Amino acid sequence: MINSDIKDVESLFDEFYFIDNINFTETKENEKKHKILLFETNLKSKLAFIYPNMTELTPVDRVMIDKLLNAGLKYTTDELLEIDHFQNRDFTLDEIINEIPVSAIVCWGVDKNSSHIISQFKNKKILFAKVLSEYHNNKEAKIELWQQIQKII
Repeated sequence: MINSDIKDVESLFDEFYFIDNINFTETKENEKKHKILLFETNLKSKLAFIYPNMTELTPVDRVMIDKLLNAGLKYTTDELLEIDHFQNRDFTLDEIINEIPVSAIVCWGVDKNSSHIISQFKNKKILFAKVLSEYHNNKEAKIELWQQIQKII
């Protein structure tokens, strides 16, 4: 059957060569893999929160975020862009900050050596804050956090 198939193919071309024992080498299709930053946003987003791992947020963390957002800043949840750094671990923090379309960013516990430090990156103000759990029973830290957030908004 194969020989008849070869004969059919030969009839289509002026010259036809049958090569046996071809060694194929695997080539890398793309040296740099394509990365996709995962987050949801809309045109109302004014502020971004970047968490080390959103799956580790507790109900108490969520209550604190809601109070800060709704009561403190008078923002709706539509105005907050939340990004999980663990889910986007193929990206450096700088790459994430560069890609997100908001100018005020709070990085919660992402950099353990920075606490309440405000940094400027292009046209974006970034606040490096402690992990959320460190604010639950610490009134002084909450006050300092609130003062720093007001500086980036």
